[in-house]
Amino acid sequence: MAARGVLPVFRTTPIATLYRDAGLPSAMVALEEAKMRFATRLQVVDEKHPLASRIAPPMITRGRGAGTRQRSKTKIQRLGALLPAVNRPTLAIPHYSEGCGTDPTEGVDKKSAAQAFKKWWRSQPSTDLYVFSDGSERSLDNSRQVGYGFIVYQGNKQLASFSAALSPMSHVFDAEAVGACRALECAVKLLPCVTEDSSNPQIWLCLDNTSVIWGIRGSAAASSNWAYNRCHELLRQHNVGLKWAPGHMGIEGNEEADRLAKRAVSSTAAPAYGLEATPTVSGVRTVAKQLSQEARRKWWSGACGRLSDWYRGWSFSRPTVEYQVKAPPELTMPRHALHRWLALRSSHGDFSWYHRRFQHADARLTCVCGHNKSPEHLVLCRHSQRHFLHWPKRPAARPHNRATAVAYLGSLTPTDFVELLDCTQFYTRYCTR
Repeated sequence: MAARGVLPVFRTTPIATLYRDAGLPSAMVALEEAKMRFATRLQVVDEKHPLASRIAPPMITRGRGAGTRQRSKTKIQRLGALLPAVNRPTLAIPHYSEGCGTDPTEGVDKKSAAQAFKKWWRSQPSTDLYVFSDGSERSLDNSRQVGYGFIVYQGNKQLASFSAALSPMSHVFDAEAVGACRALECAVKLLPCVTEDSSNPQIWLCLDNTSVIWGIRGSAAASSNWAYNRCHELLRQHNVGLKWAPGHMGIEGNEEADRLAKRAVSSTAAPAYGLEATPTVSGVRTVAKQLSQEARRKWWSGACGRLSDWYRGWSFSRPTVEYQVKAPPELTMPRHALHRWLALRSSHGDFSWYHRRFQHADARLTCVCGHNKSPEHLVLCRHSQRHFLHWPKRPAARPHNRATAVAYLGSLTPTDFVELLDCTQFYTRYCTR
C-alpha cells in the first residue's frame, strides 16, 4: 500500500512492479537483509560480548555423538551458522600514536610524494631498516585470491623478502594490513643480527595504502583486527616510524613488494595457513551482501514469472537484470511524466484494453487519430511522428509496428522520455482522457 501510495499508478498495477519501480524491498527481501545484517553482527562482535558465548551450540557430553555439538536450537545459533566464523576483533581502548591525526599524504600528490620519498631514502642512515609491504587481489576461476608480500632493506641492501596467501574470504585491504604486520615482525627479528654495539637503528615501515597507515597510527579496524593490534604492540616496544610510499611510482622497495604480492595470488601460490587462512570481517560482510543479493534475485525471478508478457518484454525487467533496493533514476522525473512512464511499462493505464477489461463505460478508448489507445501508440500515432526529426535518440527509421515502437521506447532514459513527451505533446493535445 505504501508503494502504491507514493507512485502515480493505477491501483490494479501488480505489486511486484511497484517494488521494483519504487526501489523498495519486498517483505521477503527485507527479512532476508535484516537476517544477514544480524548474522554479520554476530560474527564481528568482540570475543567478550554477551552474544559471542551464545552463538555456538553446546557440546554433547554423553552417549552417541559425545564430543560434537548439538544441532542449532535458538535463533542466535541458527543465524550464527549462516556465515563463516572470523577471528573476532578485540575490544580495546582507542590507540593514539605520533601523527595519528595527520593525513599520511600531507596533501601532496603522488608524483611529488614519490620524488620526495626517493630523496628522503637516499639521505637516511644506512644502518636503519626499511620495510616495504603490499597486498594484491584478483579473481581466478570465479574465486577470489588475496595475498601479500614484503621486503626488508638495510640501507639499499636487501635482507629478507616473503609472500603468502590469505583466505579467499578477505580483501586487498586485509592483505595490506597483514603484510604490514608480518613485515614489521620480520624486521624486529632481524634487529639483533644487524645491530652494532653502539647503534640503535630505526625501523621504517613504508606503505602505499593510507587506510592501513591510519589504522596503525590510530585505532585498529575491525577487519584483520589482530594484525593492527600486533602492529600497535610492536610500535610500543621498538623505534618504528611510518612513511607513505606512493604505489606504482618507481620506488624500488614498493615495486618489489608489489611483485611479491602478485606472486602470492598466482595459480602456483601455496594456500593460506594459520591466522592468514581465517576469513576476515570484510570478507564475511561481502559474503552476507552476496547472499542478500541472491535472495533479491531469487525473489525477482519468481515475481517476474507471474507478471505479464508485456512487462517481461522490457529489458530492465528480465530476471537476469538485478533488482536493486535503491531509488531508480526514473523517480527524478516530473510526476505526470512518471505516471506515463510506469503506465507504459505495466500497461495498466489509460489504454483501450484496460478500460474494456474493467468495464469503464465512460472511458475514451481511441486517440484523436482513430486508433485504439495503447502503450506503444505514443510513437506510432501520426501526430507524434510529425515531430520525428526532434525526437530524442531518433532511430534511423520511423517506428511502424509494435516491435519497432517498443524497441525505441525501451532505449530511452527517463530524461529522454520527458523530452519526448514535451516534444510531441501527445498526452496533452491528442491522446487525452
